Amino acid sequence: MFNNELHQNHDRKMSEKDFLALNLDNIYIIDVRNPFELSGGVLECAQNIPFSELLTLPSYLPKDKTILTYCHYGNRAGRAALALFEAGYNAYSLGGYSLFSQNLKQNCNHK
Repeated sequence: MFNNELHQNHDRKMSEKDFLALNLDNIYIIDVRNPFELSGGVLECAQNIPFSELLTLPSYLPKDKTILTYCHYGNRAGRAALALFEAGYNAYSLGGYSLFSQNLKQNCNHK
């Protein structure tokens, strides 16, 4: 159903600066890591939907919000954002949690 190849000309990456300017009421953040990977930290404002489950396109994903994805390093998040975009969602990747600045983490966890 999805083209899981992330092509450079279709990179759906959102910068940290753009994320920090968003109103959290208008976004839906998905952590696409597997549950065993979450011990390294999470964004409190995110929902955990592992990449393998996300590809079944849960019907509860909001079409009226910008969907942001992240994983550990950014690879799965990029593939997830592209797959969601191709399925009609306004989706972008935030990249990898391991690369997030403290400012980004605090912005999400304290709003």
